[in-house]
Amino acid sequence: MISDTSQAIHLFVSYKFVSLVIVVMAISTVGHISHSASKRLASNGQVVFCESHESQYLECYIDRMIKRADLDFEISDEKCKEDVSWGYSAKYVWVKQDCRATFRVFASNN
Repeated sequence: MISDTSQAIHLFVSYKFVSLVIVVMAISTVGHISHSASKRLASNGQVVFCESHESQYLECYIDRMIKRADLDFEISDEKCKEDVSWGYSAKYVWVKQDCRATFRVFASNN
């Protein structure tokens, strides 16, 4: 009986180890995929999350000059309206009136 229990524990530990190795390999592969995908995404714009709390005005800065910004995904219950509750300037996306969303920002190459 002890022998069967010992073998069962050994198999269980081996299974867990193999599962861990597979997970680590998957994570390292995803890292490489993410790196090459991020290069492709650069031409599709940078996604920026920005949210207004209690109707406050907020600026969400990026590190490059913005050429264009589009509303990507609206999260707030309040409608985000361009030039009313969100917009952009040379270096930031701004929000107010409880607008909460992700924005796709296209930056100049300079």
